[in-house]
Amino acid sequence: MTSYWDYLKLDSILDAQYPITEAGDEPLFIIIHQAFEMWFKLLIRELRRTIKQIGLRDIEGATHYMHRVNVILSTSAHGFDVMDTMTPAAFQEFRDALIPASGTQSFQFRELETLAGMPKARTVDDKKKYYWEDTPDASMTIRLFMEKYGERLKAVEEEVAAGGSLRSTFSRLLLRETGKPSLLEAANSATGPLASLVHEVKAFDHGLIMWRDKHVATTKHAIADSPGTAMNEKGQLPTTSCVEYLQHTITVQQRLLFPEFHE
Repeated sequence: MTSYWDYLKLDSILDAQYPITEAGDEPLFIIIHQAFEMWFKLLIRELRRTIKQIGLRDIEGATHYMHRVNVILSTSAHGFDVMDTMTPAAFQEFRDALIPASGTQSFQFRELETLAGMPKARTVDDKKKYYWEDTPDASMTIRLFMEKYGERLKAVEEEVAAGGSLRSTFSRLLLRETGKPSLLEAANSATGPLASLVHEVKAFDHGLIMWRDKHVATTKHAIADSPGTAMNEKGQLPTTSCVEYLQHTITVQQRLLFPEFHE
């Protein structure tokens, strides 16, 4: 016999919040970020389903799952609306206790970016790296992340290399189905079910921009020009503001999955 609480494992979920201070708004902060991670988990699952259907040339199936991805992404972004109800003073009551933890340590967001096909945007020591890998101000925070998740991230990259990302599989499908020489021409000439899939992929691109921009706006509301909670190997906080860092990492070249559609 199945009960509601056992089916959803509610005892485990509802007992997974452990504030490290007495600040009144810290539980809100924890729950919102846990909710983000749950939405990310669902996003990743449905994005993989989308990629699979694109690979099978099932355009209508891919459109169905891509639309679902967009609804999930849009819904998750409303978490920032709840975060915005927390005053800067309330956040400051527990923020220092988070050091050197940082949102940049979210493996699932990195997994989402990788599956989507976000390019490794910088070249450092002749090696391509993601925008978050070569941040001296956050070297300790990033090192701890890579020690925890480096192998899992490598596995995702190998998965993409073998089976393709959203960007690579969709690009191949679009060019093949339309016979056009460029993605922009192909997208503009798509009709019927293919046009619907193009619409959903474009919506995903804009949805990621919206999500990131809401993150920046919430950060600006909460801490203004203060540095982030990441730390370097010398135990020093960043010298640039967190908002400035986030804005730098989401320039158009780095945050657009399909910049060709915006030429």
